[in-house]
Amino acid sequence: VRWRGVPVRDLLALAGVDADAHVEVAVESLQPSGLYRVSVLNPVQARDPDTLLALEIDGEPLHLDHGFPARLVGPARPGVAQTKWVSRLVVS
Repeated sequence: VRWRGVPVRDLLALAGVDADAHVEVAVESLQPSGLYRVSVLNPVQARDPDTLLALEIDGEPLHLDHGFPARLVGPARPGVAQTKWVSRLVVS
């Protein structure tokens, strides 16, 4: 599949996070609870240009089952760590 969205590193830049900052990013879901409600990106993953908050799959907006309105998609991450229904990012 082809994912399209906003690179997390671009969101960090827009939020004023210095490009050289050593930060972790917690990606939180709208889910009120559950083992996969939060996924933490380490500094390398957060800066990878292929780590996205995906908004589309194969040219179509995400369906609710795929995580609408946005979901995390990152290279070499297990599917269960690709948080769906993203509500916010917490930088630390």
